[in-house]
Amino acid sequence: MRSNKAIRLFKAIFSIILVWFNSNLTASNEGKEISTEALGKIIVLEEGRKKPLDTYARNKLIQFSGKQKVSGSTALQWISRVLLNPDAANNDPIFLINNPEVADALGITPRAKRRYSFSELYNASHKLNQLANEAMKKEREDWSAFDREIINTERNLDEFFLLRSAFSFLEPTPYLQVNDSSLSQKLGLQLNQSVSYFELLSRAGSISEEMKLIQQKGIDSISPEDQALVDLARRMYDMEKSMENPPPHLIPDAGNSDGKWLGLWGLVNQHKSRSLKQKTMMSLMQIREAYLSGNQKRFDESVLQFNNLVRQQVSAKEKLPDPTLELFYNKLNPFLHAKILYGLAALISLLSMALLWKKGHSVGFFLIMAGIIMHTAGIILRMIIMSHPPVTNLYETFIFTAWAAVIIGIVLEWLRIGSIGTITAAITGFLFIHIAGKYAGDGDTMGMLIAVLNSSFWLTTHIVTISLGYAGYIGAGLVGHIYLIHKMIKADDTEQLQTTFKAIKGIFYFGLLFTVVGTMFGGMWADQAWGRFWGWDPKENGALLLILWGLIVIHAKLSGMIKDTGYAMGAVSGTVLVMSAWIGVNLLGVGMHSYGFTSSGAMALMIYICAEVVFLVVCAIVLYRKKPQTIISR
Repeated sequence: MRSNKAIRLFKAIFSIILVWFNSNLTASNEGKEISTEALGKIIVLEEGRKKPLDTYARNKLIQFSGKQKVSGSTALQWISRVLLNPDAANNDPIFLINNPEVADALGITPRAKRRYSFSELYNASHKLNQLANEAMKKEREDWSAFDREIINTERNLDEFFLLRSAFSFLEPTPYLQVNDSSLSQKLGLQLNQSVSYFELLSRAGSISEEMKLIQQKGIDSISPEDQALVDLARRMYDMEKSMENPPPHLIPDAGNSDGKWLGLWGLVNQHKSRSLKQKTMMSLMQIREAYLSGNQKRFDESVLQFNNLVRQQVSAKEKLPDPTLELFYNKLNPFLHAKILYGLAALISLLSMALLWKKGHSVGFFLIMAGIIMHTAGIILRMIIMSHPPVTNLYETFIFTAWAAVIIGIVLEWLRIGSIGTITAAITGFLFIHIAGKYAGDGDTMGMLIAVLNSSFWLTTHIVTISLGYAGYIGAGLVGHIYLIHKMIKADDTEQLQTTFKAIKGIFYFGLLFTVVGTMFGGMWADQAWGRFWGWDPKENGALLLILWGLIVIHAKLSGMIKDTGYAMGAVSGTVLVMSAWIGVNLLGVGMHSYGFTSSGAMALMIYICAEVVFLVVCAIVLYRKKPQTIISR
């Protein structure tokens, strides 16, 4: 009876997963809004990388809000509103403010979801700017959590304002209105009426000729009409400089030798350029008009025309990427799916252990296998898209280490070492993909490599190898947790405890081996990149500490100084050292290895370290009271 229930549950879970994946892959922009799927194929240049607008939108939304959707809209739908109909995006709650004191200081009522709209922040922009200026006067190391949140919020607001201003040259503004009747008649404009920058730009030839005549007259002969024209020309110049070339940069500037691309304002300000750029501007304006009018066919045709025009403007040295594979990767969202599968596997495996339901273990393992397929697919897709090894930044170290730890768990399961393989794989996979997601908001996770990392050979050898070492230490530490909890609850289950200990020892040796090899490769890399094999860099010190700790634990066990329980505690302590060497160095922001610098996560790291210390102390007290010689030899 229980077996039939397990089979039905297994089938139900499998069906749900298939429907869920299919719904994510075939999801479209249905609803009242026009479908913007075609817009996602437009190529954007950001920080040296050419990427689809869909990727750009996802990165920006995560940067602003920490989420992949807002108000039920996808990132692409959201950025389409921001660029093409900005007023419709004014009330979207996209600005994440974690510190409620910041919201209070801005006169905004703090919310449980911690997200606020452009309208709310724009109304408080004067106060925000004032607080940000005060914070910026301090040295960076003196910034408080409040200062960092204020500065980050102001930067996000400024960047969002530039995005929503992409087509603002078409919007009439009182700043450019003509107040002189003679000048309004000469330019063919209505008196005291708001005028758009683009409309005045169409009269740039007339304005330029009139300005030349004014210069010939001399300052004493300037009439009120002349003065009005001078003021108007100055305001146009000020607007041109203030909006010189804001993002997103969509149009290659073939006349620029440094590979610079133009945004919409940059294209407008090159009003004397060739007819090809004029066609490009017209196609962009047609995209906007079709979006606002809800004309789907014209919208798709205009996007296609724009993409064709862009490809004509790309210089012979440049190459536009085919966005198809990256768009598929974005839709697949493999790491999110893998994370959920690992989370389900962990939950079901733990329940099966608690309820002694053997079939639950099989279900958990099936979910792990589904998760590792998605996980592997995500890593391979990223490698193909970016043409680099699997680990190049802090985000990818978590993703790859999670993958390696899951593989270790699968191997344990294959070796039939109890049920710890599935639990190890599920928990490490879920936790480290979740941690990786916290770093996605720091920018494009597929960004261009910094110079010191731009070596496929050394990335493949050093960073990948050291990441495998980290995975080994972490896997051993997690199994060590299982061993210690089992020992406290059921100390007489010697057969299972011995099996679990063998797993700890094997994985710990694996972690030490790859950490040693990875550190040696790192020295070779350092010698070629910086001219020295070893420089006592913080991350080098962390790797050395991990090696020394591994040797201490192993030799203490071999010499009889500690027993199996002490070895398990040493493995758990190893995870603390790994996280300190891994994340802690990046929090310091110093040293040549701090390529993934981030100021976030310091509190989480401290909480984790304290939790591990408490866990080890509790284990030591409980097990020492039961049987002192289980930890150390006397």
